[in-house]
Amino acid sequence: MKRFFSLILLVTLVISLVSCACDKIDNRPLPGTTANTVSTDNPDSKSTASTNAAAPKTDVPPTTDEKPPVSSTEAKDKTDAPATTEAPVIVEPDKTELTENAVALVGEWKYDRNMASVLNDQLVNTEADTDLSIVKTDSFIVTYVLSLNSDKTASLKIDRTSVEKALDSYIVLMKEKLTTYMTRKFNETLKKYNITDMTPDQLLASQNSEYTTVKDWCSATIDETVDKKAIVDSFMAETNGYFNANDSRIFFYSEEYSEDRYAEYSLSGNTLTLKSVSESYSKEWGELLPATLSK
Repeated sequence: MKRFFSLILLVTLVISLVSCACDKIDNRPLPGTTANTVSTDNPDSKSTASTNAAAPKTDVPPTTDEKPPVSSTEAKDKTDAPATTEAPVIVEPDKTELTENAVALVGEWKYDRNMASVLNDQLVNTEADTDLSIVKTDSFIVTYVLSLNSDKTASLKIDRTSVEKALDSYIVLMKEKLTTYMTRKFNETLKKYNITDMTPDQLLASQNSEYTTVKDWCSATIDETVDKKAIVDSFMAETNGYFNANDSRIFFYSEEYSEDRYAEYSLSGNTLTLKSVSESYSKEWGELLPATLSK
């Protein structure tokens, strides 16, 4: 799901930053050994985190956009040619009226969906070299809003506030899980060098870090890396069109009335249940159904 791309990129970046710092500590001498220390200063003090640096590696085919040279004669012909414009496409207004069934559906309908499984699948199946499964979650709830209006217009979008709330909760969880992960990594480093009189926090502090605890370090790394607005914006795509209905189907169409694209439904008071969709809608709406919406 493209909506999670920015978030996956962020997770990859954060884990890569702290893992890289941990690897440097692990591969260089520690206090009490003949090793030189390595600094784990503020993550942004020596390098600026960028999503490009942490993006999963993909094979990009070479571009072949080069065009053969154009002769002077051809260039002149093209220059002298009169400019052409395409005639505007005139769409006849939809003259269908809302049925009584459709009038009963008019309103703003909301549906809370837990998208944790979608996020977790992408964390596990990403091509990134870093193990992202350590930040899997049980909850990432966003609110879908289906607006059916008296002028026959319809729209489906995700409520921005719900995404902001879900992201805030996920960031808290990510800080906790990343702290646990890095504490374990530091303990492995201490064990590797047979150091028994030092804690992970002390190990971090000994590396000239401005942070005295692993928890503070991981939390700061995330806070300084996250672009919450960009992530939330990636969820804000909106689908617009028109609708009508009979007693069992809501029909959605772009311009001209059509019954090819529909959702099976039932209505009981302020509860709208969408059961299934036509095959032409399965890619866009299939993942959301069945769904119970409230007004």
